[in-house]
Amino acid sequence: MSFFKNLFGKQDESEAEEAVPEAVPADDGFPSEWGSFSTFIDDKLASIRLNLALAEEAPYAIYPYAMRLKIALLQYDAETGFPSSAEFDSLNAIEDQLAEELAKVGGVHVGVVTTDGNIEFYFYLQDKRSHLEPIARVMTAFPSHRYDSATLADEDWTQYFDFLYPNDYEYQTILNQRVWYELERAGDDHSQERELDHWIYFASEEDRAAFAQEAEGLGYRLAGMEKTDDSAKPYQLHLTRMDNTEIFDLNQNIWKLIKFVKKFDGDYGGWGCDVV
Repeated sequence: MSFFKNLFGKQDESEAEEAVPEAVPADDGFPSEWGSFSTFIDDKLASIRLNLALAEEAPYAIYPYAMRLKIALLQYDAETGFPSSAEFDSLNAIEDQLAEELAKVGGVHVGVVTTDGNIEFYFYLQDKRSHLEPIARVMTAFPSHRYDSATLADEDWTQYFDFLYPNDYEYQTILNQRVWYELERAGDDHSQERELDHWIYFASEEDRAAFAQEAEGLGYRLAGMEKTDDSAKPYQLHLTRMDNTEIFDLNQNIWKLIKFVKKFDGDYGGWGCDVV
């Protein structure tokens, strides 16, 4: 759950009186690797899109404030809470303009959450006030959209790591989707079963052997073993199994495999297959 949940509709009086410092523009050199996944927030279906690459260096000491801008969707599906296609263009324009304007006052765009008829844009800032004028300026061009914002201290980037960032299963969903799109572009027939290759890594030969033996019960075939240069988990296992690449089936099968891998203190390393 986002720690912003109870802030909307409230304003800190001390914040309202705070002088606006001169912010340093955001560095254009931030790493960028955006990915998206679906999850549930407060029992509501949600889509989260974020810059995964920031995790490599965050938290950034110069950006100690987290800000969420929440905008009510004008048209959305009652079942999913996601926007209609008719609203995509305006939402994309809002996001692009917000990222551009807030970068000028030292803001870093880190993620977007869409859920329950709302879209939420997340930024990290250098101060608690300089974002207000740029947001108002951008939203003036979209008078039909109701919006609210909240900002609070988050030196450890808790909002990014504990709320936005995916868990192991959600992260694998992002990776699965990327491979799926490559297959799609190559004309793959996802309904056709073919041999999928999986690579897994263990800290010891004993863990690898124990896993390999039990993996046969899930229909996997041992295709190879080798020792890599990885100092933590160098014992690689290569498994194969006949499966289709329909995205739902793919995610379910790999999540089940990851859960099984964790029982043996292993790390799932990824999958691949031929186009059919």
